[in-house]
Amino acid sequence: MLFSLFEAPALSPDAHASLRQKILEEALGIVAREGVQGITMRALAQKLGYSPATIYLYFRNKEDLFQQIARHGTERLMALTDALVDMADAAAARDAFARTMIDFAFANPHLYEIMNSLDLTPYLADPTLEAPGRRLVDRYRDLYARGVRDGSLRSPNPEHEVIVDWSLVHGFISLVLSGHYPPPRLPDASVPELEELVLDAIRRRTAI
Repeated sequence: MLFSLFEAPALSPDAHASLRQKILEEALGIVAREGVQGITMRALAQKLGYSPATIYLYFRNKEDLFQQIARHGTERLMALTDALVDMADAAAARDAFARTMIDFAFANPHLYEIMNSLDLTPYLADPTLEAPGRRLVDRYRDLYARGVRDGSLRSPNPEHEVIVDWSLVHGFISLVLSGHYPPPRLPDASVPELEELVLDAIRRRTAI
């Protein structure tokens, strides 16, 4: 029998938080197994044995659910890059950050797709809202700023460097995940080789 909170006794705050987390974890599992197309509110409810009404109590719509999935991905990347914050060599930390982004995307392609396909209009309209990936961008920018201060990186504007680097990294990831690389005219090209070229381009632009 499908379970709906509309029919169930009131739950404690901890129970509500636990149920919300359970829904989110199931959604993450569907994304990992089936991709973005596998996520519908009805399908999610059926997987959990709940009514769709229960899902909507915790997530207003699919966009809201995707926002939370993206935040989960951001938290995972923040954890993976925590150690880089205290690396003595800011330039090496910047390089490791870019490589971590690439490795994460290839290991979690569907999650990465959601993280980079969100509607950012609400965040642009209201600067008090924090977009899911904002802290990652800030961390990467801060590595640049630290590198400029300690003399290991050359950058008149760290914010601009973040945009350029992200274009290189995200463009490379998107080409690979979409199946457009390696191209037919370069059958012997390898993804690891191009990854090294992308990272080398990032290093060369700001090397002292």
